[in-house]
Amino acid sequence: MNLCIDKRPERIKLAVSTHNQDQLIQELLNKDVEELYIWLGRELYGTPAFPPSPRQLSQLAHSWMEKKGDDLRALICNDKNVVQLCNAETDGYDPELVTAVADLIASLVIGVSPFTVSVLLIKVGLRRFCADIWEV
Repeated sequence: MNLCIDKRPERIKLAVSTHNQDQLIQELLNKDVEELYIWLGRELYGTPAFPPSPRQLSQLAHSWMEKKGDDLRALICNDKNVVQLCNAETDGYDPELVTAVADLIASLVIGVSPFTVSVLLIKVGLRRFCADIWEV
């Protein structure tokens, strides 16, 4: 992670370089859905001395996603850029779509990586996730 420091000492900004962002997206895209739920569970749970089992982490992430579902849908499924990217014919998962979704949800998913949530939603299927709104 690159640390970008503003010239004013009271303002410190952290920024992930594009290279690191691309690496993170690729690493997440290489995981299957269950691995992503466990990864999200770890982000939610933190790093305690006695970590929960992968099953518990997955359950925590499923529960969190269910609680956030309506708010996530409202942000993602009504966005014209997301709809356009979903309708574009691409091979595999489009990093541009991952970034677009992550940008939309960043303020909603404080405490976890918006990229993790974005990739998880895309792998689960945005058409399925947005079915009620998109009437697919």
